[in-house]
Amino acid sequence: MHSNTEIARIDADLGELEHRVLDRLVGTSIGLGRDPILASIMAHLYLRRELTQKDLQDLTRYSAGAISEALKLYIEEGIVEERKPQGRGSLTYKVENMRQFTARLLLASVDLTLSYEDECRKVQRGLEEMPESARSERLYVGLHEFVSLFFKFLPIYKSIREIINQGGEVI
Repeated sequence: MHSNTEIARIDADLGELEHRVLDRLVGTSIGLGRDPILASIMAHLYLRRELTQKDLQDLTRYSAGAISEALKLYIEEGIVEERKPQGRGSLTYKVENMRQFTARLLLASVDLTLSYEDECRKVQRGLEEMPESARSERLYVGLHEFVSLFFKFLPIYKSIREIINQGGEVI
């Protein structure tokens, strides 16, 4: 059994982790939309699964009108489902098909990554042309590591895209 102090610490730690994940999800905007309100709402629904409009207002600090407009858009697109409670209570909103939404995030990530291939090739060529004396510089090392990892994983992204293009299921 956990003491109240331990529970409070665990709750604070989970809250901190949630904020870090939310910042990352909203910051990337992959599959969440570029609009910060849309991205923030989707990130919260992604983590919390089902929320009321008031919950979303409290969590995002956006106005009721902004939340309402964003939810309307997501409902129209079939991404979010509005649920009416039995009896009294507030409407709740949920990403009904989390598997489909997660696949959508994956596909957006794949396409975004593939769109950087030409630019990374230019950076790679530029790094190869650098004098030997510059290769120990932190910026060179960081760029080289990034580009190397990019090209290491690029075939995986291309394979996923090929599977999708052939009509196969990824998830």
